[in-house]
Amino acid sequence: MVALVLAAALLFPQGGGDASLAADRTTLQVGDSITLTVTVRAPEVGPIDIDEPQFAGFDVVERRDRSQVSVGTGVRTSRRDLVLRATDPGDFSMGPFRARVGGTVLLTNAVRVTVAAAARPDEMLSPRVLALLANAAPVGSDSGPRVEVAVLRSSDSVRMGDQIDLLVTAWFPRDTRTRLRAPPSLLPPDIRGAWGYSQPTPAAVVATREIGGRAYDLFVRHEVVFPLTPGDLEVGPAKVTYSLPISGSFLSREVRHEEQSAPFLIRVAPNAGTGIDRVVVGRDLTIDLTLNTTVLALGDAAHLTISLTGWGNVALWPEPHLEWPVGLQVFQERSSVTVSATDGILGGTKRFEYLVVADSSGMHRLPATTYEYFDLDRDTFVTVAANPVVIETPETARRAAPLRAAPPLLADTWILQVPSTLQTIAPWFWIVIFAVPPLLAGVARVRVRRARTSDSQTRVAAQPSALARLEDELRRVLEQLVPGADGGSERRLADALVAAGIEPVLASHTSRVRERLRQARYGPDVQSDTGELSAEVAAVVSGLQGHRRGNARVPV
Repeated sequence: MVALVLAAALLFPQGGGDASLAADRTTLQVGDSITLTVTVRAPEVGPIDIDEPQFAGFDVVERRDRSQVSVGTGVRTSRRDLVLRATDPGDFSMGPFRARVGGTVLLTNAVRVTVAAAARPDEMLSPRVLALLANAAPVGSDSGPRVEVAVLRSSDSVRMGDQIDLLVTAWFPRDTRTRLRAPPSLLPPDIRGAWGYSQPTPAAVVATREIGGRAYDLFVRHEVVFPLTPGDLEVGPAKVTYSLPISGSFLSREVRHEEQSAPFLIRVAPNAGTGIDRVVVGRDLTIDLTLNTTVLALGDAAHLTISLTGWGNVALWPEPHLEWPVGLQVFQERSSVTVSATDGILGGTKRFEYLVVADSSGMHRLPATTYEYFDLDRDTFVTVAANPVVIETPETARRAAPLRAAPPLLADTWILQVPSTLQTIAPWFWIVIFAVPPLLAGVARVRVRRARTSDSQTRVAAQPSALARLEDELRRVLEQLVPGADGGSERRLADALVAAGIEPVLASHTSRVRERLRQARYGPDVQSDTGELSAEVAAVVSGLQGHRRGNARVPV
C-alpha cells in the first residue's frame, strides 16, 4: 500500500492527476466525421466524471467510455471517444473538457478544428435529373408522415434505342430521417428488354420539401436505360430499405424497413425503316482508324485500332465490317468500351483492336471503313467512313534470322568399333535381352488393372479443367459481341445477343448452353458428359463467329 502511494506521488506531484484531449484530424468538410479522445489519468481514489462542452456546428454520433487500472502503480486511466459529424463550415475550438476526480477538477487542452464547406449534393446531378426534380414533391398524408418511394421518368414514350432517365426518389419525413444511423439503400427497378447504366448520385439529402407543415428530405438514385425492342417497356417497382433504432440508446437494436414504388409502362416506338434486330442507334457517330506503323517487314506485326465515338448505347455498337487485303494476316485482340456523360447525355467510345501481320511483300491497301447507323436527331440512316490506309512491305525488308554455328561432325571411331564389340558379348546376354521384356510386360499388365479405379478418378478430376477451357472459349466470343453481358442472367444475355444482331433462336440456345456449362462446372454433378458439352459449345462458338462475319454490316 505504501508503495502504491509513493508511486502515485511520483507520477502526480500535485495529487490530482492529468487530462488531455486529442483529435484524429483537424481539417474536414461538412458531412465528415471527427473522433475526439479525452484521456484522464488519476490515482484510484474514486470515480472519474467527464463534463462535455457544447459542440456548436457538430452533431454527436457516438460515445464510447472505457477505463482501466494499473496494478503496479494504482493509477486509473479513463478514456472517452466522441464521434462528431460536422454540420456547419468554419473554425471551431473543441474543448477544454472538464474532469472531476474526487474533489479535484482537471481541464484538458483545446483543439482547433477547421471545417470546409462541402459541395451541395444537387451540384452532382445532371441537368436532366434536376429537371425531373423541379416539380417532384411528396404527396403527404393526413394519417401521418411516411416514407414515399416513386420512379420519375424523362418521358412516357420514346423511340427504340433512345435514352430514358429513370430517377428513384425516396422522401423521408424529417423526424424519421434524423433517426437514421446510415444512409438508406435505394434499389433500381427491374427492367426487361433494355440495357441499363447506373449513374453516380450523392448518398446525402439532395432536396427538401415542406408539405402540410411537415418537412421531407429526399434521397435519389439515377438509372439510364436504352430500350432494345419496340413495344411496351415494363418498369418494375423500385425499393428503398432503411433501419431505425427501437430507442434512443446507442446500443439499441435496429429494425429493418422496406418500401417500394408502383410499376408502370413506357411506350417504345420503332424507328422508321428499321427491323426489330436493328439496334445500331446513336447520335453524331464518328469512326477513326489508327495504325502504329505503315511499313512492315515480312513476318512483323502492327497494331490497328478502330474507334467509334458518339452518343448512345455504346456497349451494343457492333463491330464494323472490314475488307482485309490479300497479303495480311489479321487477328482480333479485344474490344473495350469507355462510357461518359455530358449534361446527362450518355455516350463514349468503343474500340476494336487487331494485330496485323504481313506475310507477303507489296502495297496492301485497306479501303475506307464505313459504318452505318440510325441517327435519332436526323431521323434517318447515316453512313460515316474512316480514311483508307496503305501498308507497305518492301521486298528487301525481311526479318533477320539469327545465325547459328553448325554442330561439329561426329567422330567415326566408335561406329567402326561396334561390330567387333558385338562379337565379344556372351550368348547368355542375348537370352536376358529377349526374356526379361515379356516378364516386365506381365507385371505392367497387373499394375494397369489395379490402377483402373484411380485412373477413372483422375479422368473425373481432370473434367473441371476441360470445362474451364470450354467456359473461357465461350466467354471470349461473348465478350467480343456484347462486352460485359457475360456476367448477367440467362434472359439478359439472350436479349443482349439479339440486340447485337444474333438470331433469336441462336441467342436463346447460346444462353442455355452457357447455363449448362456453368451448372456442369460449379454444380454438384461433376459427372457431366464433357464430350457432348464440348461439341455443343463448339457449335455455338462457330455459329456466333459465322453469324458475326456474315452480318458485320447490317442491311438497310
